[in-house]
Amino acid sequence: MQQPTDRSTGYPQGIQHQRRQRAPQHDPAHSRRGGQGVDSAPQSQRHTVERPSGGREAANREQTQEKKAKRKLTVIGDAYARTAWLFMYDVLDIGKVYFRMGYHDGDDVAAYADAHKLRVPLRDLFQHGYMNPKLYDVACKQGDTVAKIDIYGGSTKEGVTSTIVTITDDPGRRMPVSITVSSGPGILGEDGDIRPKRGGDRKRVSISMSRQEARTMAGRVLGHYAFWEVRKRQYVKPKIKKDDAS
Repeated sequence: MQQPTDRSTGYPQGIQHQRRQRAPQHDPAHSRRGGQGVDSAPQSQRHTVERPSGGREAANREQTQEKKAKRKLTVIGDAYARTAWLFMYDVLDIGKVYFRMGYHDGDDVAAYADAHKLRVPLRDLFQHGYMNPKLYDVACKQGDTVAKIDIYGGSTKEGVTSTIVTITDDPGRRMPVSITVSSGPGILGEDGDIRPKRGGDRKRVSISMSRQEARTMAGRVLGHYAFWEVRKRQYVKPKIKKDDAS
């Protein structure tokens, strides 16, 4: 005889139905290795990044300052005299050469010079041993045999500061080649250029050297120019057109 069945469950009466136990849910507070989780906050809260209040510009400014702080400057040229010293550093990634000069008694001055403008006098000093006065600014007071070039620069971080790197070749002097770096208050022009302010107090350091010393320094800097350009080409990936791709 067939046993009566329960209408609600469909199983025979008198037989207790064993329900399947539900599998335990994964606890996000526990790690896969069985340890306790460090943070049980939701996924959206754990991965939030605090951004500076100034926005994207402030973040880029902080990253630039961190890169400058971590940057290791490489000396690409130097010169020594009885009263002064000169160091030139590699900042070619921003198209500049960093000059730092000082007297042995403690006064020093620094400036950034445009690398492309600096290449011309260095090339002449290295190849010919002198600067042709017809290609540069001529000091009229001393005659047409003196060649001089001024490379202007500056900064607007703490006020407007103007810097000038001057290279002079005067055949009438015992040490004909001289490099002068000056720094002082400046004026910001409409085109963005910084010019020195008239009547402002400027700090100035100058060093003189022989033609052989100038030629050696120029060759060392130009050699680093060539090395940097070759290294830059190695990291540039060639552009492949879609039509040429097979």
